[in-house]
Amino acid sequence: MPQSTAKRASLTPAEFLDLVRASIRALEVNRERINALNVFPVPDGDTGTNMFLTMRSVFEEMDSAPAEDMPRTTARMARAALLGARGNSGLILAQFFRGMSQALHEEHELNYRGIAEGLRLTSENAYAAVPNPREGTMLTVFRECAEAAGDMVAEAPDFKTVLEAVAERALDTTRRTPEMLDVLRDAGVVDSGGYGFTVMLYGALQALRGEGDGALVVEPPAVEGQTGALAAPISQEFLESVQEEIWGYCTVFAIEGDGFDPVAVRTQIMEMGRSAVVAGDETLVKVHVHMEDPGAALTFACSIGVISNIEIKNMDEQTKDWAAERQQEADALAPTETIPLAVVAVVAGDGMQELFLNAGLGTCSVIAGGDSMNPSVRELVDAVERAPSKNVLLLPNNKNVIGTAREVPGLTDKNVRVAGTASMQHGLAAMLAFMPDSGLDDNAEAMSEAAEEVTDGAVFRATRDVTIGGVDVFEGQYTGLVDGEVRLCGEDLAEVLIEAVKSGADDAEIVTVYRGADVDAAQAEDICARLEEAIPDAEVEQVDGGQPHYEFLFSIE
Repeated sequence: MPQSTAKRASLTPAEFLDLVRASIRALEVNRERINALNVFPVPDGDTGTNMFLTMRSVFEEMDSAPAEDMPRTTARMARAALLGARGNSGLILAQFFRGMSQALHEEHELNYRGIAEGLRLTSENAYAAVPNPREGTMLTVFRECAEAAGDMVAEAPDFKTVLEAVAERALDTTRRTPEMLDVLRDAGVVDSGGYGFTVMLYGALQALRGEGDGALVVEPPAVEGQTGALAAPISQEFLESVQEEIWGYCTVFAIEGDGFDPVAVRTQIMEMGRSAVVAGDETLVKVHVHMEDPGAALTFACSIGVISNIEIKNMDEQTKDWAAERQQEADALAPTETIPLAVVAVVAGDGMQELFLNAGLGTCSVIAGGDSMNPSVRELVDAVERAPSKNVLLLPNNKNVIGTAREVPGLTDKNVRVAGTASMQHGLAAMLAFMPDSGLDDNAEAMSEAAEEVTDGAVFRATRDVTIGGVDVFEGQYTGLVDGEVRLCGEDLAEVLIEAVKSGADDAEIVTVYRGADVDAAQAEDICARLEEAIPDAEVEQVDGGQPHYEFLFSIE
């Protein structure tokens, strides 16, 4: 693109296409950097690759015939992006081209008003395509880029000034994504999709300035406390959460026909699977969904139109491979110094993990596991083998893991004792009795006794209707569990927690409440304040457990 174009107030269709080519080139150069940041690289393929392939579909379409007037050029781009969209990130990226097409359907050139309106519609379309939009993703980057462009409209700037402001905002927003999304913060990375869109903007900006063809390196923003894209190993809990979230097949396809209502299509698809993203218009809809049975979605699609661009990937197998690679990275950084006695604990939740590590005084290592993800005998043996001692205490911390754990001593040359801890609350009580200077047998006995003195409980949402122990449990309601027995079920989270604790708190002195991953800190503080009023003779302590599945775990001493 000639350098003189940089100061132009507007761009022709051919000049806009030059910027698109430059953004594709930037994605190609930075693809692996984007992939490295992706905390969910398995189900949808790598983000950088999917964005690049989606953009390449646009390039191939536009390379097949010259640019026409602006409405037809942008409409072709939008259709090509939608049909060629790969994975979740590609389908969301396609909303950029749809937004630009909508904004320019009656325009001859692209000016500052067009880019501002196009980004506004991009953001609107992207949020509408996702059933449960989350901040800290590419959606947020779209929205804040639209705000940046909109703020400048009154100044009537040249196109370069607007694009510079949008690119800078994209970079700043991407830098802040870990502040908005816990999973990014825990993994120590910025959002890969937001970073990918930032890369595109800087590639286009380089071409607009006449400084190159977009083949530039854009370093990802650093996360506070990190010194590189993945300076710290991904946590065990994070590996667990990824494997729990992903299942079945990543299913992507297009439907062509007449009179489509994308919202109605998405409603139908959401009933069949998870992570549904549906976008399009009256004649063309692109679907992305995670399903156990892809056939159901394809059958539905065939009933309303003609399907094409089908892509199905087995996420379960890909997830195992990815998690294994990340585990190897973590193992490479594990302590190797030999100590007299080590503890291996099965733990779920970042907060819980930290509690076990702190209680172990440098002797404890954790393996991710618990409900819905019981570690295998092999995984427990491997964890024991990695422990930096010939003498190992193994804490299963889940009733379904105890039997598996008891197989471990006979499968290793190390001296292993298994404490019968049936919950993480039991495990923490056992850790408080741990004596690093005492022997293996003495610790096993003392820790098992300490665990037995604790009453444990949990509050969680029921996944189906059932009657247990005379209590009618209804799907979606909160259920209170004490020492493995269902005590009550109700609609109010606070009331269920309070009544569950009271039912097991005879002569209680200390009640420790562990907040789950899905409970807001302020909400937990309020609920625990009410709990203190309900049991005035006991001390109530609230801790961030970060455990999945359970809104609250609690222990009573």
